Parts: sequence; structure tokens; C-alpha cells
Amino acid sequence: MKRLLAWHLLFFITFLLAAPARLLAQATTSLGGRVTDASGAVIPSASVKLTSVATGATRLNTTSASGEYQFSQLAPGRYTLDVTAPGFGTAEKTNMDLLAYQQIGRAHV
Repeated sequence: MKRLLAWHLLFFITFLLAAPARLLAQATTSLGGRVTDASGAVIPSASVKLTSVATGATRLNTTSASGEYQFSQLAPGRYTLDVTAPGFGTAEKTNMDLLAYQQIGRAHV
């Protein structure tokens, strides 16, 4: 009986120690895409800026040789995406709602 009680107590203590880690875990999301021109040709080295509407925090990135960009570990919320490249105007996508644990595969601009 004492041995069973000891196992239950050990399980309970282990649970209590592990619970705060789960409670403190933060949900994240990500956003990635490809920047192309009107003909569908990729635009490498374009500047991509992602701005949180709620906080005004920005993240900057540059498209790869294949025109792709990626933002990871984002807090869920509403975002604005701005893309600029030499010889092109600025493209903007507004009011993009990124949800927890959602991975948006492509946001083409």
C-alpha cells in the first residue's frame, strides 16, 4: 500500500512540475509566399515587411532567388504585408488574420 501511495505521489509531483511548461507555451503561426510580377515572373531580392496591426511591431525579410519569403514564430493576430522592389511599385495586403497554429502556405503578392 505504501508503495502504491509513493507512486501516486511521484506521479502527482511530476504532473505539477510539468504543468507550468504547458501553461507558459505560446501559440505561434507563420506566413510564407512568393512575390511575382503581373506576368507571373518571380521577383528576387524584393523587400518584404510584415507589420502587426495590434502592436505596430515589424519583421523584415528579402525574397530569395525564387521570389519566396518566410516569416516564422509569429504571434497570432492581424497583419499587414508590404512588398517593394526596384523598378516596381509597392504592393500591400492588409487585414490578414493569422490564427494560432495556422501555417499559411502562400500569400502571393
